[in-house]
Amino acid sequence: MDSEVCIGCMNCVTACIYGGIEIDPKTLKAVKCDLCGGDPACIKACEYGAISLVKAKEKGLRERRKGIDIAYQTMGMKTGEVQE
Repeated sequence: MDSEVCIGCMNCVTACIYGGIEIDPKTLKAVKCDLCGGDPACIKACEYGAISLVKAKEKGLRERRKGIDIAYQTMGMKTGEVQE
């Protein structure tokens, strides 16, 4: 789920026959479960392309990258910047 692209239209919530997507009460954007496989209806229902099916290995890499970016920001640095 790409929260920067999600507009909170709830099309994915309606499309999911398993009830696996909820709307975050703080952001008013969708929070997707990671239990689906194959051809999830929520992906087809999202007109904005905010949902995509990601293989577990790719997801792990993406999450680690996000953690690295947060660490750099916490230190006041840009990603990839080296302090001397």
